[in-house]
Amino acid sequence: MPDLVGSFQTCAVRGHSIQQNLWLMRDLVEYVMDRDLPCALVSLDQEKAFDMVDHGFLFKILKKFCLNPFSESLARAFQVEPLFRPFHIPSGAKVKCLQYADDVTCVVSDLASFRALTGTLSTFQGATGARLNPTKTKGLRLGKWRSKQLPFASSWVDDAIKINGIWFGYGSPESLAWNEKVDLVEARLKDFGDHNIT
Repeated sequence: MPDLVGSFQTCAVRGHSIQQNLWLMRDLVEYVMDRDLPCALVSLDQEKAFDMVDHGFLFKILKKFCLNPFSESLARAFQVEPLFRPFHIPSGAKVKCLQYADDVTCVVSDLASFRALTGTLSTFQGATGARLNPTKTKGLRLGKWRSKQLPFASSWVDDAIKINGIWFGYGSPESLAWNEKVDLVEARLKDFGDHNIT
């Protein structure tokens, strides 16, 4: 698997962990906020990702890779698109998208890359039968792009976004996660209180 899928796909790859991308995203967001850089995270939500894959496309991918990578072809399409420029991390890594199975988060740091992102997604959707779920595709504007209108159809926010169950952004996103857990526990306790338990 590590020879077939990109280094930013952390699902089902020996030696990779979901935490790798979450830590990378956390550090990237902090880096962008500290330096007030133009950047956006776009969390793509594919509508019924595994149900809508065109079988002809899938069989071609299976033949080429000798296994079933599904959304890896989308990551490869992003990687080879020269107009979708990567975000350069101080460690030397270049990031265009981070993946966990079919959950894809794109890191966009210049306006021209939005056109390339849209074009690549359009080509991918035409080839595979995949469709983005526009109501669940979310974007977080960071740094100089906060409160700016960006050229991508997404539900944009300027404070925090939830990706793979973790909050990222401004304010104290970790408190959002804890507040959700506290609310869940309190709801459970209330539920027990409503029952006549001896």
